[in-house]
Amino acid sequence: MIAAWMLYCVAIGLAFVVVGHALERALHLAGRQTRWAWSLALAGTLLVPAAAWLLPDGFRTVAIPVAEPVVTPPEREGTRPVAAATVEPGAPAARAFGPSNLDRPLVWGWGAASAGLLLVLSVAAVRLAALERRWRAMVLDGRSVLVSDDVGPAVTGLWDARVVIPSWALDLSQQERRLILLHEEEHVRAGDPWLLALARVVLVLAPWNPALWWQVRNLRLAVELDCDARVLARGARAAEYGDLLLSVGRRRARRRVFGAALGDPASFLARRVQRMVATLPRWRWLGAV
Repeated sequence: MIAAWMLYCVAIGLAFVVVGHALERALHLAGRQTRWAWSLALAGTLLVPAAAWLLPDGFRTVAIPVAEPVVTPPEREGTRPVAAATVEPGAPAARAFGPSNLDRPLVWGWGAASAGLLLVLSVAAVRLAALERRWRAMVLDGRSVLVSDDVGPAVTGLWDARVVIPSWALDLSQQERRLILLHEEEHVRAGDPWLLALARVVLVLAPWNPALWWQVRNLRLAVELDCDARVLARGARAAEYGDLLLSVGRRRARRRVFGAALGDPASFLARRVQRMVATLPRWRWLGAV
């Protein structure tokens, strides 16, 4: 009954999407880190169906409709007998098509999708490693960084996370470089590369669940919003920082780095700037301009 269980997983995932949005809103109003809302949603979407699979007795209240065979009642006296179909001796009994017939192709499709996504992520990691060998290490404004041709600003690596900036960032003002480095260092300090790597692992485990993809996308956005809030809390001026985000968004490289980055999709940048405008009092925003 893989098909019914997969539909159950999608339904649970959609329920946790609603929970994630509500919890994210509550954490934002409370001034807390919102990435934990989507971390919880991902964990719930993965663990609740797993618990239902491993401990079915604890989830008996969740009914999944399954087609049942129709049983013909025995004949009563006085009723007209119905002619039975003649079955040749030794002929195999006809088996009706049911959800269980989909189990094998669904399992194979699941495995192929997971293997395909794992292959894509592995190729991206290998390409990143090849690019990283061409980057040069230097000390910029008192911080050790990697300088690339056109990749970044971003964080690369997990155990030994490093900040990578594109060569064009060297021509920025010292204040702009300080904000870029502060943003990426906040990602490292908060462990965001590990969090995003774990999110990718969850996707590999169930790439067929659209709710997981939506949750991972919202987690990526929440990671950036939280990082922006920490940068502003450390004294960055909102107008100056917002201008830098837009500038980096216009110049971001086509190649993407396997990690948290200052440059993200245009929709992310719009949400991040809107959040900064909504968070600060209007007089403060206008005064900063």
